[in-house]
Amino acid sequence: MYITVNTKPIYVFILTIGLMFSSCENEVIEEVSKESDIVSVDKEELVEVNLNGTMVMVEDVGNEYYAIGDQMFLKTLFDNDDSGSAQKSVGKIGNRWPDNTVPYIIESGYEAYIKEAIRHVELFTNLRFVETDGTDPYALIFYDGGGCSSTVGYIDEAEHSNYISVNCSSAGSIIHEIGHAVGLWHEQSRADRDEYIEVFFDNIISGQEHNFQTYVAQNLDGDEYSAFDFNSIMLYDSFAFTSNGQATMRKIDGTSFSANRTSLSFRDIKGLSTMYPVATPKLFSITGDNGLYVSSENGSKSITCNRTEVGPWEEFEFIPIGLGNFALRASNGKYLTYDSDANSLLFNGDDLGNSQKFTVTEYSYGQSDLFYGSWYYHLTPKGGIQGFNINDEDGTVTIGSNNEFRITLLN
Repeated sequence: MYITVNTKPIYVFILTIGLMFSSCENEVIEEVSKESDIVSVDKEELVEVNLNGTMVMVEDVGNEYYAIGDQMFLKTLFDNDDSGSAQKSVGKIGNRWPDNTVPYIIESGYEAYIKEAIRHVELFTNLRFVETDGTDPYALIFYDGGGCSSTVGYIDEAEHSNYISVNCSSAGSIIHEIGHAVGLWHEQSRADRDEYIEVFFDNIISGQEHNFQTYVAQNLDGDEYSAFDFNSIMLYDSFAFTSNGQATMRKIDGTSFSANRTSLSFRDIKGLSTMYPVATPKLFSITGDNGLYVSSENGSKSITCNRTEVGPWEEFEFIPIGLGNFALRASNGKYLTYDSDANSLLFNGDDLGNSQKFTVTEYSYGQSDLFYGSWYYHLTPKGGIQGFNINDEDGTVTIGSNNEFRITLLN
């Protein structure tokens, strides 16, 4: 039996216990191919322009845009008379998407990657993405470009000005570009970055030095909403744009670092929550592969997956922790807690500790009758391997084999 709650965004999950949170605590990041989201340009395509009084090298990518690394800017933001009078570009302070809502259009391939990236950002932030038919002139347009790049922040100076080029190798790279589109600069562009990293300009490809300048040095609009984050999905790796195989950036202690192109970090999420606050949190229902809803049982006993309708006990808030990790809070105000000795999952936690931390991992092509061929997720407790298991007799959920789950946004 297939159950449809409403027509709002639907997410399919398998609930499992998360191994990834320890990597967040230890600042170990999954390494990906170098410069996976960096636009590759030939030197002769670069031009020098005046951006807010600072001369920078950019790539001329058409009648409307210059590209700086994987960030695109309207040419109207630049001033080529050397007067330095151009208006400031979009950044972390202004140019928010109205009502925390990003209308979007897909005019490209990589639709599966795009949808996976959008699901991730929607689940872990206060942003909502609404696919539109093209009538909104300020919608975010995903298109086939020469690499991974994006405009920065919401642009309403001209119609059809919000773009993401998605010739990308992974959903994680698109999450990075969505970060730009909603207003995030690169982490290495922070005003306080010299307290955490050293940049070696002599090792950077000629003409690409601007990718390593702070937004202050480029006279751009910006702010810091959390501490420097080596786990940030917005940070390049130590060898980005290297001209000689040597590091272009290192930590202050001399060690190198890799790039996270998997998921938003805790501080990414914290920054976006500050930029896009909400008065009412998002609420979700969880449907098991038995076609029934998960219930908190109001914390009186282990959670079950045996409800046919959604009521207050079947509504849940996801509390993002970062790097795919989260806590679940029920209508009783308590956090879901895993007791490994009793193999129970109860909404009875008052505080967030290791027993209240879970990892969400997305997969494609579910095997159950309900979710066959569609996206689903595993939810796993911190440090665990097995995920949520639904008892066939009474619907009690414990830790065992990995059942498949779907998550539906309710509000």
